[in-house]
Amino acid sequence: MAEPAPLPPSFGAPPSGLDRVRALLQALLLYVVARGHLFQIEAKEAGTQLVSIAIGAIVAVAALAGAWLLVVPAAIGYAVRHYDLPWEYVAGGVGAAHLLVAAIFLLRLRLRLRGLKLFEESLNQFERDRAWVGHKETQPK
Repeated sequence: MAEPAPLPPSFGAPPSGLDRVRALLQALLLYVVARGHLFQIEAKEAGTQLVSIAIGAIVAVAALAGAWLLVVPAAIGYAVRHYDLPWEYVAGGVGAAHLLVAAIFLLRLRLRLRGLKLFEESLNQFERDRAWVGHKETQPK
């Protein structure tokens, strides 16, 4: 036969040490579960943001490579024939222009990455929790 569930302590009696430990463990477990849910939500958001940035970077690199493979030889050939310049000078100028464009895109990517805030709400919650615990510890008993 199954044993009946233990009766809860009466309201008038002070809670025992075991009840206090059980309540503390239950509160700790609820806290960890809540933080886990928040982490899941923010991980999804972070993943979406990082995938968006990665796709943009891949498209930019692919477009730059395609332009380099198609336009550079054509531009060099045109400039050499039309302006009667040595091809080394023309190739160097076109290469410098490509470096400038690449630098601009890399700076923009760096700015986007600096402004990226991942797991912001989780970090804010941990900061609030730390402040709350610190406040509780400094209060007189």
